[in-house]
Amino acid sequence: MTRWLVKLAGNESDLDALVKLNTEPDFRVTNKDEAYYLTCVEFDQMQEAAEVYAATKDALLPDINGLMQLRNADSQSVSVDCVVQQNADGSQTTARYLFGTARIVASAGLTAEAVVIGPDGTVVPSPEPANFQARRKLARKHAEVRQALAYWFACDATAPDFWVNAYKVFEVIRGDIAGGRGKGQGTEEMKRRGWAMQDEIRSFKESANNHAISGDKARHASTQPLEPGIAPLHEGEALALIKRLLECWLDWKIARSGNDTP
Repeated sequence: MTRWLVKLAGNESDLDALVKLNTEPDFRVTNKDEAYYLTCVEFDQMQEAAEVYAATKDALLPDINGLMQLRNADSQSVSVDCVVQQNADGSQTTARYLFGTARIVASAGLTAEAVVIGPDGTVVPSPEPANFQARRKLARKHAEVRQALAYWFACDATAPDFWVNAYKVFEVIRGDIAGGRGKGQGTEEMKRRGWAMQDEIRSFKESANNHAISGDKARHASTQPLEPGIAPLHEGEALALIKRLLECWLDWKIARSGNDTP
């Protein structure tokens, strides 16, 4: 069976965090000779480097980048540097992708081992990796989680489309917890579970939609007078609210699936 490694590119602090957060045998990031490699059980049945590249770029890394952004607002995007095929004779073949085209080169052997090691030689336990892994596995099972994380990762408070992406995260969460009962029921569930207060939700929706508050960044072009009692939110406040809703929702879904976070 071919063994595949994916060399990752990105900010060193983010890559170091991924090493600590992803230590399970079925999904592991390791540091070897100042390079960072991802191994995943999903690669085992793949025959071509292009399959591994596509699975990493299009399925695995969007979830990881969204979760890293949720964990640390300063986190930057991690990408694929190359795909490494470990051959039976101990050699390896590396495929680097430039504008969708693979360039194949041969190089020396490589071994990727776990690096989060304690004094006794065992992997150091930590509650954070278990929580991160639970959320990652949730994303692999549920399309709505992948969708919410993708919109969350795009939530740049300085970008023109901030309110559009922030509202999409809100809509995904609201629709999921409503369980097909309508938008109003989703909002009521958020309040009932203590994820957000009525005034927060009203202020968020009004700030996202009303051109009078958010100008050209608003979802709608129309200008409406503010309803009594509504205090507009600036982007930073809205980002904090969406982050809270997303974290509460993810942990709620994990608990419902029987994988309670530690």
